[in-house]
Amino acid sequence: MQPHFTPETTGIRWTVPVDIRIPEGGHRVFHGPCEALCYLVHECHTLSGLTYETAKSACIEALRHTRDAEEARQAFLGAVTDEHFARHH
Repeated sequence: MQPHFTPETTGIRWTVPVDIRIPEGGHRVFHGPCEALCYLVHECHTLSGLTYETAKSACIEALRHTRDAEEARQAFLGAVTDEHFARHH
């Protein structure tokens, strides 16, 4: 079952957005845990493992206000960094 988030939770923003290069070319900017979670769940089909699961959990917890949003940002950065290195090395 997918978590249900309200406008109050989806509006959570990080102090500094995350700007990543994406495999299809170009870049994407993520402003908060809701955008990051959607990307992890719906677009990162090559990701798996502890870093990926940690990032998903951190984003969900940030949206539920049980974890600091900046911690979710760091977890998301770890996951997308792992994805970048896995694709390019």
